[in-house]
Amino acid sequence: MLQLVRLEQWRIYRKPRSWIALVAIGVLVGVVHLVIYLQGDSLTSIALQGIEHVLQIEGRYVHGYLVAFIVQGLLLVHLPFLVTLVAGDLLAGEAAAGTLRILFLQPIGRRKFLLAKVLALAFYVASIVVFLAMVALGGGIVLFGVGDLVVLKSSGVVVLSAGDVLWRFGCAYCFNWLGLMTVALLALLLGSFTENALGPVIGAMAVVIVMTAITLLDVPLIARLSDWFFTTHAAAWRMLFDEPLPVGEILRSAVILLVHCIVFFIVTALVIERRDILT
Repeated sequence: MLQLVRLEQWRIYRKPRSWIALVAIGVLVGVVHLVIYLQGDSLTSIALQGIEHVLQIEGRYVHGYLVAFIVQGLLLVHLPFLVTLVAGDLLAGEAAAGTLRILFLQPIGRRKFLLAKVLALAFYVASIVVFLAMVALGGGIVLFGVGDLVVLKSSGVVVLSAGDVLWRFGCAYCFNWLGLMTVALLALLLGSFTENALGPVIGAMAVVIVMTAITLLDVPLIARLSDWFFTTHAAAWRMLFDEPLPVGEILRSAVILLVHCIVFFIVTALVIERRDILT
């Protein structure tokens, strides 16, 4: 099984599209670092205008923690798209190339074959998140140092001491991995129905866009429905920077994302099991 997973990892990383996400993250984080380095103090003064007199911040307003938090928000929409570029091609690409029939004829079994792809995909998504943490959080700390993190929310302002921030970012990156895996498994599921690798990408992003748009509608019935959308809970990493920490809500969001992942995997497995290798 381990050898099969390594083979799938090699298949993922040998394709140029798999490196688009890493390049995009590097470029975006580099631009954010440059902008904040040149105009960070002025931008922060504008953001905190009118409330600076009620805040007691140790150190600078602009530091590595703030940079990492900003990047997290900026990549909330873009990272899922970059992940679907790879996830949507795992099955659809094999089908288009004609290798899926050959793989299904192997004695390893279709479920084991799918599990290997999912594990390789999970590793790929984890590598993206780790790279994001290295360049955004690690690079930000090296360039700008650390300090108290000021989080502006619609309900007010949260100030977290420098010693109480790093573990929150660790949990936030793990939460991001779970959210990205949900979108990736959705793209993988859609890819099991088609031989066009572009279809699952468009389909998965269409689902994300529609769910997000429905969530913005201020209707009680829709609000209750959207509370079960994975797009609603993928952004729950922001709650990790609340004080006091809403542990129950965070765990509920994590469980809902996990349930979506399991359902997407099971449905994909059922589709793969019933797929006719002659068509």
